[in-house]
Amino acid sequence: MPVLLDTSDYELQIERAVRTLDECLYMPRSIIFTDASNGLVDVTALHIDEICTVYYSQDSTSDLLGGLDLGVGLMPILTSQSMPLTSLNSMIDYLILKNVLNSMQRLMLNSFDYTLMPMTSDGRQLLQVRNPGKLFWVEYLPYLDPTADGWEMFEPEYQFVAELAFCNICLANAEVPMQAGMLGVGKEAAQLATYWDTKGKDLIKAYRESSIVGYVG
Repeated sequence: MPVLLDTSDYELQIERAVRTLDECLYMPRSIIFTDASNGLVDVTALHIDEICTVYYSQDSTSDLLGGLDLGVGLMPILTSQSMPLTSLNSMIDYLILKNVLNSMQRLMLNSFDYTLMPMTSDGRQLLQVRNPGKLFWVEYLPYLDPTADGWEMFEPEYQFVAELAFCNICLANAEVPMQAGMLGVGKEAAQLATYWDTKGKDLIKAYRESSIVGYVG
């Protein structure tokens, strides 16, 4: 097909695809900090947008998986006589209650937890760790800057961006001759634009539906 776009148009559509991925990102990244107990950690380079889960290890000599405890940020689902989880609604009520209690404990600073500090005036972001141990494992969702020089993605994310960017490029290319509709041309271009617009929306819908719950409380 005739190509009517230039390099800047391609870059714009790729940025749009990355921005869409950022809005529906669901696959968390992981990083382990050593000796991060009760201090501030500079996490500017990670571009953390949302922390999903944290784990603590009591000491650095322990087996990593065997010595880790689930952080306050996401409490385990427990069943008891005082609050039996007999249905989906009761589980939702339990998680809402636990979310409120977690928030209260963080504000009162009486729990072993974490606080992601606001961005400083010089562009730095700090993570305050109130950690009883030496190892601190963080699972987080990053912010993907559409104008960055590059991005680190998992394979499904890269495939989504590549396919969506291609749809965006084809749509933008078909929209150019549509401007000549008043002259009696561009009918075929309008049909192509409708096709690529629908295909792009279907890609986004399918990706959103494949997401999993990555953050609770």
